[in-house]
Amino acid sequence: MVQKYDSRLLKIEALYSNSEFRALPLKERWAIRFSDGILITPEKLVETTTGKIEIKRNPEIYNEAEKWLKHHVETGKAYKANNTESYAMTGQAVREWHEVNNIPLETKLIEKNLPARFYGGLTETEGFSQAPLKTVANLSFKTTPTIINPLSKALEGIGIVTTGRGGRIIVRAATPEPAQTIIKEVLEDANLAPKIRISYPAFRREATDLDPAFYAGIVQFYTMFAKSFLQPSHRETIDVYLGKGREEQDSYFAVLVAEAISKFNEASGAPLAGYIAATITSWVNDLPSHTLGEDLANFQRQRKQAVRELLAERGDNPGTRYSDEVLAEKMGLPLSEYLTHKEANENWVKTRTLEELVWKENGRERVTHNLDPAQDTERDPAISTALTLAILDAGIKSKAPGLAEECLAALAAAEDSTPTLTELSHAPATYQLELAKAFKERINQIKQEE
Repeated sequence: MVQKYDSRLLKIEALYSNSEFRALPLKERWAIRFSDGILITPEKLVETTTGKIEIKRNPEIYNEAEKWLKHHVETGKAYKANNTESYAMTGQAVREWHEVNNIPLETKLIEKNLPARFYGGLTETEGFSQAPLKTVANLSFKTTPTIINPLSKALEGIGIVTTGRGGRIIVRAATPEPAQTIIKEVLEDANLAPKIRISYPAFRREATDLDPAFYAGIVQFYTMFAKSFLQPSHRETIDVYLGKGREEQDSYFAVLVAEAISKFNEASGAPLAGYIAATITSWVNDLPSHTLGEDLANFQRQRKQAVRELLAERGDNPGTRYSDEVLAEKMGLPLSEYLTHKEANENWVKTRTLEELVWKENGRERVTHNLDPAQDTERDPAISTALTLAILDAGIKSKAPGLAEECLAALAAAEDSTPTLTELSHAPATYQLELAKAFKERINQIKQEE
């Protein structure tokens, strides 16, 4: 059973204020800091629990911290990560510590720290330890998604085909060859010739290497966690490029979290929470390019900049409209090229703002809105979450993480609150069956919790 968390958990008051925490005996502070089950080095243990004056007064404090951590390893309450100087408390020891101290697991103990967390009965560190990063070749290119099915068949046993942001197709293999040759052959047969980017060596873990319950739980939690860091400006960008529906946004962030998990080095000394918090801004800033493509995204940015500069140079009032000729000249573009990009942009805006009539089987109609702030699409958040998690579950059970990622991407792009995901009509029947089963299980779980 995945432990349940929501956004309120990130905002609750800590059990100890900073002053209360620093007033505790040193080793008690260490125990509190260590009790979340996340990897930590002796240096970080000291620096996050001790003031500079206290460190200066005790030159041996770092050695003492290392001995303290090693003692926990010797007593079976902790373990040291392979090839690192990082230590983590075992899941059992985390539970025992909370029970002995009569502190519920979901309690936030200190500021700037998350509560202890279990996904499928495993701590974050325990779950990642079962699936260390592997050296792989990462081959990516952008082309029509219809190539995914024949490419997956051709690369069976050699590489895993997934989809990334911006519609890029990603192939992960042990080495660049023979994957690159096979990819080129499949593309040539389809009269396609996109540029293939190769990253080798790259370090990745596959979702199928992780415990299924652990993977579903950690994606669910960090999707919520990532969204909690969004600023008002971020939310405006997301509403414009993804729509205002929770379902589309959750699906997008689930894809990003899954990508982060595949790259995350648990032995780096930085927790996954810190990694995601540090990258959330770039995720949002990259959204226009991933949604529109690099060319159209650059056009939008350049035109905005050109308008700002013209307003400043001419002293015009905000809202002044400039001719295509003036803007093209300011942007340094031939008028024909400017007009081509302008038409593409206008078509995208029309698509995003258009009200669609969606007819259901019962004959009722519903209007969806993507960019109109005065109107929003009616959605059931619980159903949205259940569908997102079911997609991940099905990908794990059918050993098809690429299809799961593709399904999430389709969900994010769907404007209907209950998309049919016709984009996945090529998916194997086994995956579709697993998805149906997983969705039913998630719905039943929601009913039980209610």
